[in-house]
Amino acid sequence: MRLQGKILLLFVVIVSLVLVVFFTISISNSQNSLKNSFLEKLIVAKNLKMDFIDTLLKEAESDLTYIKNFEKIKDAFFTSSNLMEDFQSSMNMNTILTTLRKIYIENNPYKDKSQLYDYYYDENFKKENFEDNIMSIFYDYSVLHSELQMDFREFIHIKGYEDMLLISPKGMVVYSVSKYDDFATDLNNENTILSRLYKLLKEKNDNNVHFSEIGKYLGGIGFFAGVKVEDEDFGLYGYLIFRIPISKIDKLLQDKSGMGETGKTYIVSEDKIMRNNLPGEETILKQKVETDYVEKALSGETGWEIGKNYKGEKVIVAYAPFKYKEIKWAFISEVSTKEAFSASEKIKIVLIITSIIILIISIIISIIFARKISKPLMELSKKVDRFATGDFTVEFKSKGKDETAIIAKSLQNMSNNLRETVKWLLKAGNKIEESSEILGEVAERTMLANEEAQEKARTIEENAENAATTTEELTS
Repeated sequence: MRLQGKILLLFVVIVSLVLVVFFTISISNSQNSLKNSFLEKLIVAKNLKMDFIDTLLKEAESDLTYIKNFEKIKDAFFTSSNLMEDFQSSMNMNTILTTLRKIYIENNPYKDKSQLYDYYYDENFKKENFEDNIMSIFYDYSVLHSELQMDFREFIHIKGYEDMLLISPKGMVVYSVSKYDDFATDLNNENTILSRLYKLLKEKNDNNVHFSEIGKYLGGIGFFAGVKVEDEDFGLYGYLIFRIPISKIDKLLQDKSGMGETGKTYIVSEDKIMRNNLPGEETILKQKVETDYVEKALSGETGWEIGKNYKGEKVIVAYAPFKYKEIKWAFISEVSTKEAFSASEKIKIVLIITSIIILIISIIISIIFARKISKPLMELSKKVDRFATGDFTVEFKSKGKDETAIIAKSLQNMSNNLRETVKWLLKAGNKIEESSEILGEVAERTMLANEEAQEKARTIEENAENAATTTEELTS
């Protein structure tokens, strides 16, 4: 691989590694930030709603504790008990209760049954449906009822309670503001959350306020708080009960303020069943929630985690125990991780696009940088090739002070030195050539002298031979 390719590859690898590390850290940090942000909102929302419900229950406790000491309440219990005893002189208790229900529920002319005060003087009430003696027998109760209804109807309207009930020591519902189907019933013969609260108050026999569980009641949902009413002189008057509206709890818990679109808050009792409705879902007393965090909250732990909710959806959840008197709930606030981390997905897309742009720019820069490095080297390489073929006129010049310039300077020094050496060798060669010419002339002259000497020698030899011949001839 050529140097330019190596530089480009190295640059791309380094930039890619940096981008991967940056991308991973950025996504991790963004998810942690979003998680912490939503978790903080969940915890704040959970705590605010827990405080609200705590305040709601304390207010009910305070109202019961305060109103139970009203003389009007005690008089109502006292008078109603006396009336019940009077009624029993002419009919049994079942007939008394049935008659009261016929008057105030079945023949009540108003849709809002609490609007019937004194049936005896109400023009809309059809007295012809009853015998005259019945109207007379229950006249005193109608007077008592009218007096109580005027004050207590306004009271529960101001305080926001669904109903207010007076229960005799024997368990008879002798008065009700709203006249639901529990009015004029014998709680000893029933197994409802109201009858269980009555039995709890009777069992505890203390001056504390006690609460029922949120449960099914008369075809709907009920939630009650009650207290014993007594004094030292008279003893036990009966039991005062408030029906707390579930709608208040639902409205509060369904508020998603600051929790996002998928945010939800719910309460779960010890039976692992929800005690409120979720937005758009009827979950109260229907939805089972068997999750680890519900178990933890019911066991007294407070915390948060990322896990799956009752629908199997992945959520960020904050949980805490809620305990008030007999009430023991798991308080849960959650939000979908998909929503919580949706901003992170957008950040991820932005980071991917940004990374691609940075990578492209890096490749372009690396190509330019590689060319800037390799081009002078390629030029030097070509000059070296020319120099290697004997072209000593090549100049190794390069601007700058980088490594390429240093190499070029070294090559130039080598070239200069080599040129000087060649010049010296050429001069030496010329001198040798001149000496060779002189030696050639000397050799030529020597050869000519040798030839002359040889010629003279031959002449002498010939003369000698001639002399010898002559001598022989003379001798002979």
